[in-house]
Amino acid sequence: IPVDIPDFDSDVFLKEIQTLENLNLFTDHRGSQHPGWSSFVLHGLGYDKTLGYENYGYKNNAEAPYDWTAEAITHCPNLVEYFKDSGIKKRYHRLRIMKLAPGGYISIHDDDPQNFKRQWALNIAVNNPKDCEMHFWNDDYEYAGQVPWAPKKAFLIKIHWKHMVMNLSDTVRYHIIVHGEV
Repeated sequence: IPVDIPDFDSDVFLKEIQTLENLNLFTDHRGSQHPGWSSFVLHGLGYDKTLGYENYGYKNNAEAPYDWTAEAITHCPNLVEYFKDSGIKKRYHRLRIMKLAPGGYISIHDDDPQNFKRQWALNIAVNNPKDCEMHFWNDDYEYAGQVPWAPKKAFLIKIHWKHMVMNLSDTVRYHIIVHGEV
């Protein structure tokens, strides 16, 4: 579902993201099954704590002590300010910059370990190279289509459906995934 969000300066965001790259602050995300996929946490349990609360000993989002990471405050002041001021969420849980390297891919998966069939996330493209594609399959494993990404576009994504991403370009893809309370 397309979502209107406040406009942002993607060049400013990419400059801050480049600082994170220079400092080697991106953390591999979900291991070797997803080569080239890494993340930096702006708001969460730590800049390198990219997974859900259950992976860090918490029982639910309410119990998890989410906050702006010190690294985000120091190196990404414009990104932090944007999300603080945007009104996108009343309370943030995890807010992550997701990086997919050139030639990288995110293997087909879903983000619904409890099988609730109602998991959604806001996904915002900071950039999206021409040859970087995201595809979805519904609960009956029927092909549901490709997300029509473009830089600065946002979509509410059914992450309980099977999906995959492949970056066939020679440019890094950066998206921001937002979890929280409306």
